[in-house]
Amino acid sequence: MCGILDEGKWAVKTGRRRSLVADDEDQGEWSVVEKSPMFSFDWPLGGMFVWVRLHLETHPLHRKVALPRLARAQWILWTTVPFLVLVSPGNIFAPSDDIRDEQGWKYFRLCFAACNEDEVEPLAHRFVDGIKKFWTIKEIEKIDEILKDDDQEFGMTQVMKLD
Repeated sequence: MCGILDEGKWAVKTGRRRSLVADDEDQGEWSVVEKSPMFSFDWPLGGMFVWVRLHLETHPLHRKVALPRLARAQWILWTTVPFLVLVSPGNIFAPSDDIRDEQGWKYFRLCFAACNEDEVEPLAHRFVDGIKKFWTIKEIEKIDEILKDDDQEFGMTQVMKLD
């Protein structure tokens, strides 16, 4: 699972930048490759979970859409066809409201203990494919469409207090 995550964590953009080419140089010879992390994680030493941090500051819409809203949209996208991956949003594990609101939405927890071993690799691929698909979204309207049925537009979840 972690090998698949490790291979898929980068957003790669290629193209040409005129600012790097002098007028008399062959512009066809130059290209630029930019790599930005879409997510990161630490390889677990044991246990049954992998914590993933989304790097939403590298998403194409990070300056136009609130980052917690982007995180919510990513979470919902994973639950749709063809991805069908259910991950736990990190803010449900936050020890305080401040941490939940400031940092919790950046994290997702993957549990690989609850599925058969032969299902782990395809699930990891679908998880990564869902992130790659999400990073191709460049219109705010697409985010709005993903979130259209969501009751809690900016929060990841509401915690019910038991009396």
